[in-house]
Amino acid sequence: MKYKEKLDILDEARIFVKGGDGGNGCVSFLRTKYKAKGGPNGGSGGDGGNVILIADLTKDSLLDFNYNVHFKAERGEHGKGGNKHGKTGKNLIIKVPVGTVIKDENGLVTADLYENGMEMIIAKGGRGGKGNKSFVSSKLRAPTFAEKGETVDGKWINIELRLIADIGIVGFPNVGKSTLLSKLTSAKPKIANYPFTTLYPKLGVRGEEDFSYIIAEIPGLVEGAHKGAGLGIRFLKHLLRTEIIIHILEVSISSYRDPIEDYKKLNNEMKLFDKQLIKMPQIIALNKVDLLKDDEEIKRVEKFFKEKYKKDVHIISALMSKGLENLSIDVKNQLKKIEERKKKKPKIIKKYIFKEKKKIEIKKEGSTFRVMGNEVERIVKMTDFDNSQAISYLQKRFDKLKLDEKLLKYGAREGDTILICDKSFEFVPGKSNKKRR
Repeated sequence: MKYKEKLDILDEARIFVKGGDGGNGCVSFLRTKYKAKGGPNGGSGGDGGNVILIADLTKDSLLDFNYNVHFKAERGEHGKGGNKHGKTGKNLIIKVPVGTVIKDENGLVTADLYENGMEMIIAKGGRGGKGNKSFVSSKLRAPTFAEKGETVDGKWINIELRLIADIGIVGFPNVGKSTLLSKLTSAKPKIANYPFTTLYPKLGVRGEEDFSYIIAEIPGLVEGAHKGAGLGIRFLKHLLRTEIIIHILEVSISSYRDPIEDYKKLNNEMKLFDKQLIKMPQIIALNKVDLLKDDEEIKRVEKFFKEKYKKDVHIISALMSKGLENLSIDVKNQLKKIEERKKKKPKIIKKYIFKEKKKIEIKKEGSTFRVMGNEVERIVKMTDFDNSQAISYLQKRFDKLKLDEKLLKYGAREGDTILICDKSFEFVPGKSNKKRR
């Protein structure tokens, strides 16, 4: 298996999700020995089940979605006579690793399952249709119609796993990221004197008596990383999960690198990938100082960060464990401040991430008018157009939504064709009925 293919399986997936359709309402009338013409007693259909993602610590990759990409919740049961309502369809639970994010078709993050047990409804089930018993009124004693269950459309979504880490170590290849990770934690990354030694993010835990945190080494970052150069485009996304970035710069003479230029280039790559990365706290560490003959280079870099960014820098030699104690204290103090701020923010555990568009939208398509909106589309889908009473009831629903008024305002005239879902209507404003074509 090629490395890229392996990564695609582990940390990214595209799946199709669909909530269950609602059950149909029932048309029924009481028929007994002594009540040959009893009243309506048709039960309502059950709601369809939801598709729900739950963050689970026992999951560590998106490998399961390489084999199964279609997920559909159970539909609601149909209503029955005798006022028997249909059962609600079962929810479909999908367990994903903690740190999974959900993106829409435009690549925008719509949900972030960053904590164990968090759950998100990613596909809502359809509503159950009302039985004819529900439509009894003083004006309509014996309704002969019921609603159909709401049918819901499925959709493709993108899910992406981002590492859960408090600290992200970044830097150009071979500047000492793996060495630093091995010194600060118990992680054993591969260490060698050539670029791209690390081919995927490495995690380590630094534990102290009263505090512990996770450190991730982010590999493969080079100039052009946001476009796919090196390995960076695969891993820049993991930085968005971290709280603090440790930016390692090499100051050894043997590397022939300019640490200031390296800093500018890599920060520019992070900015081009996502501006949020630049807003994160950065701790600057000048590494491999044990290979310097004097401190002139250190002074030059220190002066730059002090004057340009008002930042102090850590002078370290990861290999010799020099300066790591002060670096750890700085990291610990900054993380504690961040945690204190987080405690004041409320957490949202359950949420439906794809909000309904309740507002009616009208769009002209040639000589016709297309009406869109979840509510208006729902009532059309749930109407039995083979029943005249059901069509009359639909018109009343249109009147409540002030649909005639909205169409006239948009420029529709009597006789124009109105499209809602797959149904077409002749516009007859101010009349109790619109002719369906």
